Order: sequence, then C-alpha cells, then structure tokens
Amino acid sequence: MQKFIIILFINLILLGCSNSDKVYICNGPRSEAYHKSSLCQGLRKCSTEIEATDIDTAKEKNRRTCGYCYK
Repeated sequence: MQKFIIILFINLILLGCSNSDKVYICNGPRSEAYHKSSLCQGLRKCSTEIEATDIDTAKEKNRRTCGYCYK
C-alpha cells in the first residue's frame, strides 16, 4: 500500500509540474495567443500555418492564453 501511495504521489507531482503540454499557435504576423486545440474558434482566421508546440515555447514567443480555450 505504501509503495502505491508513493508512486501515485510522484505521478501527481510530475503531471502538475509539467509545462510540456501540446498547444497550438498561428504563425501569422498578428497572432498573439496559444490554444488548447487546433480546432479552436480563435484559430479560424489563421491565414498561415498552425504549429503544434509546447507551452514554454509559446510563452517564449510572447503568446498569451486564448480567451476561448482558457476561460
């Protein structure tokens, strides 16, 4: 039982601290946000390529959270 609790605790820590979740950004010149899904309403007007990346990279590109995805 103790072994199970330790493994569960380690998994919760790793999941909670991970910023490597996949997000989506539009590579257009006026794009400002990152999105949870490539099908997000906020990406509908993207006239360039939609790129999958991680949250840390999106933040490095000065992207904020999408108002539709992250209410």
